[in-house]
Amino acid sequence: PKLAVLSAIIEEHLSLFGSIHNIQQANYELLRSFPEAGYFITNADNPYCLEFLSELVCQNIETFGLDPDNHPTCLIDDIKSSPTRILYSSIYRGIMSNFSAPVLGVHQAQNIAPALMIARYLGINYKQIEHSISTLPQVEDGIRVYNYGSCSVIDDSYNSNFQGFRAALDILGTFQSRERRIVITRGMLELGIRSDELHEVIGEEISFYADELVIITPDFVQPLERGINRVKNKYHLDVKMCFDPEELLEYVRSYKDKEAVILLENRIPKLVRKELMSGG
Repeated sequence: PKLAVLSAIIEEHLSLFGSIHNIQQANYELLRSFPEAGYFITNADNPYCLEFLSELVCQNIETFGLDPDNHPTCLIDDIKSSPTRILYSSIYRGIMSNFSAPVLGVHQAQNIAPALMIARYLGINYKQIEHSISTLPQVEDGIRVYNYGSCSVIDDSYNSNFQGFRAALDILGTFQSRERRIVITRGMLELGIRSDELHEVIGEEISFYADELVIITPDFVQPLERGINRVKNKYHLDVKMCFDPEELLEYVRSYKDKEAVILLENRIPKLVRKELMSGG
């Protein structure tokens, strides 16, 4: 390969790799194979992505990021998010551009930035790039928002990791506060020895964004509750255990005609997802 993007190195599949350093080494197998004339883009805000760049043969390396102190080649700034799109600006090679993209979550700006950089590398002009960003389709297996009766559903049930869960919570936060905010999740899988720690952190963050948490398997109840309990004096979060699919189905049906937002995080029972996607 002569062109690649390393978007991030995060705590994902830790139960398989054993440590984030092993994940880092696996990602760098690609980068160490790059020829001198290759073109490589990575995340300036992720220290694991940057650590060994000086050891690479490839000479054409650029970065993207949100923090100007990291001196990214493409600086992303002023991101605003709504339940339907994001607005943001970027400065790349001295050119400042404003973009509007019909995608969900502020994290998507960091997905779009390296695509812009590759497009410029391949000779595509800014007018074409701006048009493409403004008409981006929703990813089939990505986060989607749809209606279930009077209720809104944020469907992030394809899979889940720590950063993805946080991004989904950020989308939940864009909905009006008068709507009851509910998170339905089984937790995050394959986090290895950091599983308890990361579930405690996400428990705290759910408390900040949501009014109610519904836990649908017993696997991560204790670390989630420990995180929630750390901030229970500051945020009031109702916690419900619902391990039976039929019971969960009746629960979501009870919100069909109410002003509410339901975030589905990680896999949920098929009969529940089918009910929600039916529109009520």
